Amino acid sequence: MKVHFLLPGSVLVLVAVLALFSGCTGSTMSMHVSSENGKSSVSSENVLAGCQPGHTNCSFSCVDLQSDDFNCGSCDTICSDPGTSCQQGTCSCRPGYTKCGDECVDLKNDNADCGRCGNTCSADEICGGGVCSDV
Repeated sequence: MKVHFLLPGSVLVLVAVLALFSGCTGSTMSMHVSSENGKSSVSSENVLAGCQPGHTNCSFSCVDLQSDDFNCGSCDTICSDPGTSCQQGTCSCRPGYTKCGDECVDLKNDNADCGRCGNTCSADEICGGGVCSDV
């Protein structure tokens, strides 16, 4: 990666920000600084030596694959259903949600799964407390 800066002090800011937000231990930064036409240029390669125990390097961030909703079980595996969260490395239904087909739903308020999976309220009804009621 090649980054161009107009101010030489920007190099220190870049190093400080990367170190602060890496979230990992053992981070090292190798840098090459040169000057061309009055502009400072920095070539850097961020080499993550390792994360804390129980964390994995995913795209230069240390994450817990057992509980990270954006890296669940493996890097870039996202728990995208709003009713899911990463639990023990698997996208699972959040507390209060039930698996109906491929989705996690709130049986108390879901018009397509009211009170139980597949119990659909009619067009003039709404699901509340797991019961279809007239609007």
